[in-house]
Amino acid sequence: MIAIAVLLGIITFFFTRQWLQRKKLPPGPLPLPLLGNLHQLAYALFVSKKTYVEMVCDFTKKYGSVHTFWFGPMPTVNITDYATAVDAMVKKGSAFANRNMPYLFRLTRGDRGIIASNGQPWLEQRRFALHTLRNFGLGRNIIEERIMYEFEITCEELEGRFDNEGASIEPENMLNLMVANIMNRMLFTDRFSKTKRAMPYTAVP
Repeated sequence: MIAIAVLLGIITFFFTRQWLQRKKLPPGPLPLPLLGNLHQLAYALFVSKKTYVEMVCDFTKKYGSVHTFWFGPMPTVNITDYATAVDAMVKKGSAFANRNMPYLFRLTRGDRGIIASNGQPWLEQRRFALHTLRNFGLGRNIIEERIMYEFEITCEELEGRFDNEGASIEPENMLNLMVANIMNRMLFTDRFSKTKRAMPYTAVP
């Protein structure tokens, strides 16, 4: 009897908490305590054979372009209208900058790094990262030029090996060298050529 009363109390607590949260959120399908709308997601995927996008389109027709879907006890707001998405993510991006972080992620990472941080620390680290990456050429044609330069050299070497060795070759080393050269030129303004295969390392005492 006591166990039943405790179970009913827990269900009532989660139901009331969810109901109070729903009042502050856009409309959406009725969630169940703890499960949220996962049962509807499972039905759409495995019974109706729909994709997640098709399910969201159905909810859009019924609840509007801004609606709430519950992944378990966590509510998520789907924005399916382009104009509304631009208004929320671009024009009012600072108002929606914070992100939900799982407890284990916060426990292991704290509030550090571009991925794990939120609020003002995230804005400062993002600003620093973008400034640093732009100094390396992000957003400019210089990166594309360096990538295409290494790509063309690799293609020429591949064609030469096809002509000399036949149709069966192992391109792994060439592709690894291409990727390494792109990064080396960005970081150290130097690259390894076919005659400069050795990669010396300096021993650090």
